[in-house]
Amino acid sequence: MTRKAVWFGVSWLLGIAVSMVIKNLYLVYIGTLIAVLSIIVYICFFDKKNKKLSYITFMVASFAIALTFSSSYQTLVYSNVMRYENAETEIVGRLTEIKEHGEDAYIEIDGKIDGKTLAKISAYVKNTDGHFDIGDKVAVSGKLVSPENSYTFSSENYYKTKEIFLQIPNAKSFSVISENENIFTRLTKKYRDRLYNIIHEFIPEKENASLFIAMLFGDRDGFSDNFTDMINRSGVSHIMAVSGAQLAIICAAVMLILSSLGAGKRISFFVMLIPLLIFVFLAENSVSIIRAAIMIIITYSGSLFLRRADTASSLSIACVIITAANPFAITDASFLLSAGGVFSLAVLISLLRPRMRRTAEEIRNEIKSKVDTKTNPLIKIKDFLFEIIISSVVISLTLLPICYFYFDEVSIISPITNIVMIPISSVVVILGMIIVMTGGMAFIAKPLLFVANILCGISIDVTEFTGNLKYASIPMGYSFEQPLLIAIFAFSILYCIINATKMKHIFIVYLSGIILFTGIVFIYRIIPSDITYITILGDEKSSAAIIHNKSEASVIDLNGGGDAADSVKKYLSRNGILNVISIILTEKANTSYPVYFTKIKTYSKPEIFYPKAIYLPPNVTAYSDGIYSIFDGVEAEISGDDFYLKTDKTQINIISGEYFAKSNLPMQTIFYKDNKGNNITGSDSIVVLDSAGIVYADTETDVYIGKNVTFIINDKIQIETF
Repeated sequence: MTRKAVWFGVSWLLGIAVSMVIKNLYLVYIGTLIAVLSIIVYICFFDKKNKKLSYITFMVASFAIALTFSSSYQTLVYSNVMRYENAETEIVGRLTEIKEHGEDAYIEIDGKIDGKTLAKISAYVKNTDGHFDIGDKVAVSGKLVSPENSYTFSSENYYKTKEIFLQIPNAKSFSVISENENIFTRLTKKYRDRLYNIIHEFIPEKENASLFIAMLFGDRDGFSDNFTDMINRSGVSHIMAVSGAQLAIICAAVMLILSSLGAGKRISFFVMLIPLLIFVFLAENSVSIIRAAIMIIITYSGSLFLRRADTASSLSIACVIITAANPFAITDASFLLSAGGVFSLAVLISLLRPRMRRTAEEIRNEIKSKVDTKTNPLIKIKDFLFEIIISSVVISLTLLPICYFYFDEVSIISPITNIVMIPISSVVVILGMIIVMTGGMAFIAKPLLFVANILCGISIDVTEFTGNLKYASIPMGYSFEQPLLIAIFAFSILYCIINATKMKHIFIVYLSGIILFTGIVFIYRIIPSDITYITILGDEKSSAAIIHNKSEASVIDLNGGGDAADSVKKYLSRNGILNVISIILTEKANTSYPVYFTKIKTYSKPEIFYPKAIYLPPNVTAYSDGIYSIFDGVEAEISGDDFYLKTDKTQINIISGEYFAKSNLPMQTIFYKDNKGNNITGSDSIVVLDSAGIVYADTETDVYIGKNVTFIINDKIQIETF
């Protein structure tokens, strides 16, 4: 069987994925039984020379093994840690990550709970003294809670991929038991800090320095939210992630030096591992860099065992190792995007584009005519640009289903943007790796960083220009998108089953379906519509109302605070809305204003409404109780903290206290603050944003508790929750 590692890896990942969806202890027994039976039946009853049957048996067995392993992990490791949920306890261990947040610090600890159970937890501690560092042995106590997913961020899923199942949101005590004794970790951190200081010293522009650091180490902490939006919309986020390029440069340089000194393959290989490992730690052990490191180790070790390196096999082995260490890694966006990108380059593109080979006759004719197309610079440039466009299109289409579940929008301009950005980023990475390998010596770093500063400035200009284009991306929040993607997958699988043909044809069918999906979403976005949507986001602590159509919106901030602004921004991005007409601020207006201003900086400049009774910043409009036209066909009657949104079809009452029916129009009622709504009559539907809320309503009234809700105002009012 050729490419055994690929077949095993694909089946293994499928088994891990199934176990993540179906969390049940019986999968352990089922998986073990399937694996054993498939092997026994194959050995005892079938022809061993039947290659197709060998494939099937091999894949079924590896699928069952993965099913058993992942289910066992969830039972023995995850459940063992989760029994401490809501317990007041102490954790002692080593600090693995520190991020400062003013007077507080976010930390991650790898240690033991109550001195018994191995676990990795995160916590927020006081950062008043700052006398702690990565690698220190510490003790922290407090209440352990499980991270919860929210509309703006899937905390539980994210932390599981880091093997953090419990957190301490507010530590009661924190102390350093002993300082870092790991010399390697300490020196690695000091070296990274030194490189950061050198970069900021010779690249004074903060944005340029942050971009250079991101290209080199994958560290995006220096990016603003708005620039991150521009990166996603322009489709160049992949150049901000550490991949195999950095490691390939290091390994090639080390192997070249050692071979020139006469070192053998075996010695060169093991010496090469030292700088490779150092850079993995410099890049903070991200999933993408670990995947790249494993693949490079497999590639270079192939020569030691007289084996030809195969990218697809190396990728499969890397994926198996990563998910064997933590099965939850299969839900990590970085892992999926990194693996998917390499798969596209290594497998799909080679399948879809046959290699161009010149015949001997063609070569002789070229020699006779003295025209060698291989050395013609114009042809080289044309071929290079063609490669970039094809690679970018195939990668974008392949990764689109992953982007659907993890991002708010997907770039469609990336093939064009990457024509400029890939060559620039390649040069920047090479310059950066020279600085890393030479220790950041000033006489080398200064001229290289001068060039890098110029290139990063150009990259930022290109990113912001393309990201600000109106239709640079397609939104991922339309309700029809998920069923359409499922239909595309189902058709591809059905085609594969009915037409057992070449893998190339199956991928062409799949990619054609994704192209169709992209076209449908794009066309739907630009087609005008008379439908008005009124969406309520949040809970009793932080909520907002968004009145919008497919292209523009107005926002009413009900409670104030950053959480509501984050939710609004995410909702606008997911629905492809770039034009914000107005924002009405209510409570905490003075603190809400800068938050909203920052979050929607990339959108059209809206009109800001402030309550008349408080201090008014420049360029805002004061409002008081009354009726205001805030959107096409929508009026807002403001009475204290309550809003009565009126259209020609309905009245939506967004209130915080008791409610009594006031009109014969079809009505919906939103309670965004109080737990109770008494004596409610005449409403078609009621939404209570407090999940513990108590509602007294007519028997025919639909009641939604603790839900984000959208009212679709058309000929007939529809309600969707999410």
